[in-house]
Amino acid sequence: MNWYKHYMGDYARDTAHLTILQHGTYRLLLDHYYATEKPLQAHIPTLQRIIRATTPDEQDAVKTVLKEYFCLEGEFYTHSRADKELTKYEAQADHNRTVGKLGGRPRNPEITQVVSENNPSGYENITRNKPNPDTRYQIPDNQIPETKEREVDKPPRSPKIVSKFEKPTLIEIRTYCEAIGASINPVTFFNHYEAVGWKVGKNSMKDWKAGVRGWNSRDAK
Repeated sequence: MNWYKHYMGDYARDTAHLTILQHGTYRLLLDHYYATEKPLQAHIPTLQRIIRATTPDEQDAVKTVLKEYFCLEGEFYTHSRADKELTKYEAQADHNRTVGKLGGRPRNPEITQVVSENNPSGYENITRNKPNPDTRYQIPDNQIPETKEREVDKPPRSPKIVSKFEKPTLIEIRTYCEAIGASINPVTFFNHYEAVGWKVGKNSMKDWKAGVRGWNSRDAK
């Protein structure tokens, strides 16, 4: 087989303790296993030569990986996960061959032109041997991803109304303080924010009345 599934989560969980050299050795042995579609022969020097393990460290890595991840059965090293994938691959291949013997995907219905008795001066198209719809390659409805609503189909959003801040006068501040019974000094409040450009920290003030109430709460404590 030319490719196989690699479950990264499972692999990372089972090989977290391996060195980089052992990781490479394991993947090369698996590649050879899948490429030949059969277990590895139980002859370590041959396997070392196949994956080009020439240094002592590389050859030791082959022995370590074989001992931990492969099972020695007679004259072969087997791998349970690889065997399952190869079994599924062979079953799919058998199915594809069966479909191929049946003619594969059906061709488009044969269209021909004949003279119509009701229309002797012209032609009409007729369909011969029109097959039933083929559902072998149809994706089930529950596997079809839902399409997102197009932007053009969405109703326009209402524009956000942002109230513009208007700097109060000293008289307005004094009048509001009297109305809510605030004990702060309106002149001090006005001079403070006039000096900082009517900002609260680094942000522009949005509601001076809220500022008055905040000052009054702090003074009351």
